[in-house]
Amino acid sequence: MRLAPETQDWSIRRKAEPASSAALAPADLVDYGLRREEIRQLALLSPERIDRRNRMARLNGLDPARLVEDRTLDIATALCCADCAAEGQCRMAVEDGAPAAGAEFCGNAATFGMLAAE
Repeated sequence: MRLAPETQDWSIRRKAEPASSAALAPADLVDYGLRREEIRQLALLSPERIDRRNRMARLNGLDPARLVEDRTLDIATALCCADCAAEGQCRMAVEDGAPAAGAEFCGNAATFGMLAAE
């Protein structure tokens, strides 16, 4: 499971396979290490939201390619975005190219900053 918008258009998949996340076998959930609700959240993430997550990573100094390369990081940061209540602030920050200091509302900012500092 990769969440890169350029390789997987989740909104198209969701329309084509609306019951796919509900139809996963328990063994599939174990393979991903996720609960059924988390699989559903990931499947419902829009490509726009994943793109904003990637752009927010870049604003915080982290190359978004790192998110694609690390499945655990990819999923964890996407789940954080799925639960985000600051979508409007995020949209404005990435559109304006706000510096990382102006993105303290982002639940992933500390993770992105820490990884960028490595």
